[in-house]
This record gives sequence, structure tokens and C-alpha cells, in this order.
Amino acid sequence: MNKGATRADPPLIPDTPSQGPSYLRLRQLEAAIERLEHDLHARTLELRLAEKAAEQARLAKSRFLASANHDLRQPLQAAALFLAVLRNRESDNERRSVLDRLEQSLEAIEALLDALLAFSSAEAAGGQTAPSPHSPGETAVSLPDPAPSQGALIAVIEDDAGVRDALGLLLSDWGYAPVQGISAEEVLEKLDGFPRIPDLIIADYQLSGGHTGAEAIDFIRTLAGRQIPAIILTGDTAPERLIAARRKGYILLHKPIGKDQLRSLLGSIFGRV
Repeated sequence: MNKGATRADPPLIPDTPSQGPSYLRLRQLEAAIERLEHDLHARTLELRLAEKAAEQARLAKSRFLASANHDLRQPLQAAALFLAVLRNRESDNERRSVLDRLEQSLEAIEALLDALLAFSSAEAAGGQTAPSPHSPGETAVSLPDPAPSQGALIAVIEDDAGVRDALGLLLSDWGYAPVQGISAEEVLEKLDGFPRIPDLIIADYQLSGGHTGAEAIDFIRTLAGRQIPAIILTGDTAPERLIAARRKGYILLHKPIGKDQLRSLLGSIFGRV
């Protein structure tokens, strides 16, 4: 060997099995790493699927509770209004009719409470499926009843028949002229026979067909060409509802509302317009 030549160091890991046991050990380590990577990927996927399932269950529970909250307030609102109407009825026939409607509202409340009980039982048993309740506010402060603006025309937009009818009866008892409908279009059809536009709009927030009371109010205001005073009734306590109402200039009331609260509010509105 030449004195100037350098001797190459042997490789740390042999290139072939014939060079020693290190090669086999390396292959074993590589295979173990591959298994670990595969297992890690599989466990990560399982965790993501579990998180997704848990999130879906949480959303389903939230949707059920929000729906139950809204649907429970509807018959409660109707019952409260029918009770207020009942106090103004003198004849037995009038009272019997209102009592029938009140009984229907109480039956709807009972059905919803049964649905909530079934949901709680399923939760206790570890169930994930939330039932879908299907049903036909703020605490009122007792205030002096202001005198109503006699004959003021009030458009009532409410898709729940019990709340709509009870509200119409109560407004009539107070000297107002309610025009009721399940949508803005139905109310406008009925208003064809009136020589003036509504003095006030009262609308439920959540209407049928995915429409909202805010949309109905905007529609009537646009056709009327003026900012008609408006009240939104809702069982939804989400803060964004209040923010949107303030931005649009609506008054937001949470169901169930009391008759004293509503009557006082109407008096203050007609005292300003």
C-alpha cells in the first residue's frame, strides 16, 4: 500500500446480510417504526372519528334543547294569553270556547314535557339520539294599564294558531284592531280591505317555511314605504337576536310574555307615534 493512500473506514451498518447481523437489526428497527407509524395513523383517525361523533352528538343535543325551548314557549304563551282573555269573558259560551283552547295548549305542554323526559332518560342510559319535539320571555312586571289608541290597526304574524288566536282576542279586548295571518302575504291580503297601513306589526321570529318575523316586517315596511313600529316575539334567547333587533329598530320580547307587559308596551308605543 502506498504511504500516501488513506484507508477507508468500514461502514457502520453493513450493506448486505453477509457483512454481519447489523443489517438484520436495522431492518427490524425499520419494520418496527413502520408498524408504529401505521398504528399512530390508525389511532389518530379513530380519535378524529370519535371527536366528530361526539361533536355531532353535542350539536344534536343542542339543536334538540333549542327546539324544545322554543316549542315549549309557544303553548305556554298561548295559555297565558288565553287566561288573560278568559278574565274578560262574561258569558258561559264565551268562556267555554276559550277554555277549550286553553286545554289544547296545556296538552301541547304536557307532550313536550314527555319528550324532554324521554330525552333525559336516553341521556342517562348513554343514548346519543335526540328526539325531535314537534308542538302545535321575560317575566312581566305588573304596571298600570295605559289607555289604548282606540282602533289602532295591528298586523299579527304568527304561525302558531293558539298564540295567534289568543293574541288577536286579547288585542280586540283592549280596543285594537288586529289583522292576523301566518305570513306577511296573508296579512297583506287581509289588509286590502283597510284604507290605511298597519300602525304596528307584531311578528313571531320563527315562522314556517324557514322564514322569519324580521323578514316579514321588512317586507311590509318596504311596501308601506315607512318604518312601521314592530315587535318581535321569540322563544330564542340567543344574544344575536337582540343585537339584530336593535340594529333593525325592532322591540324584542321573549316568550312567554305577560299581558301587563304587552299592554304597557303597546300604550307606550302609541303614545310615541
